[in-house]
Amino acid sequence: MIVTGVTCCDETQLPQANDQAKRRVADPNHLSLPSRSAGFSISVPRPMIFRPTGIQAGVIWTRPAKRLVVADLAGTGTPYPYGIVFPYPGTWYVYYDGAAVLEGTVLDTGCTLSLNGFSSPVHTAPVVGAGPASTAGLAANALRRYALFVNDSNNAIYLNLGGTAVVNTGILIEPSGSYSLRGENLWRGAVNFISSLAADRLLVTEGT
Repeated sequence: MIVTGVTCCDETQLPQANDQAKRRVADPNHLSLPSRSAGFSISVPRPMIFRPTGIQAGVIWTRPAKRLVVADLAGTGTPYPYGIVFPYPGTWYVYYDGAAVLEGTVLDTGCTLSLNGFSSPVHTAPVVGAGPASTAGLAANALRRYALFVNDSNNAIYLNLGGTAVVNTGILIEPSGSYSLRGENLWRGAVNFISSLAADRLLVTEGT
């Protein structure tokens, strides 16, 4: 398949798509990635990104000569948890190991889609502690790009990434202090916390 792309963010252009069986006018931004299909290829004229529709499971491999790019769509252990980047022009050979066809959007890397930062912040209501018991502060989210925790109480709060929170272990947030997940220390799993009083409050902001 040849994806000619569009001028940045202009979705009115309709280039030709060539699937080697026929030529047809196609949505310039849409791509259907076959499941477990060998030999699928995509040609891009400049750096572009493929972003799946919604939360997906599976891994995408793309390979030109001497280069392999992997995107784990579960969002763990990969620089591209939201899709796959084709970092330079050419033909890329793509393999997707998911159980169904993967629908998504191809965009120029210079479009509004950004690999850094986030565009959808969510501020939770204050999470009330449960005294000396581990309490859920933030559910796992494969699309997380940022999280901020603020201790809005007079007692210390302890965070645990993915496990049961225990006093005097894990990540300490002093009264009126804060802790953020971003960049190299970004964690997309669940976050639990513990405090000393049921009235203690943890404020949470998550960006996707």
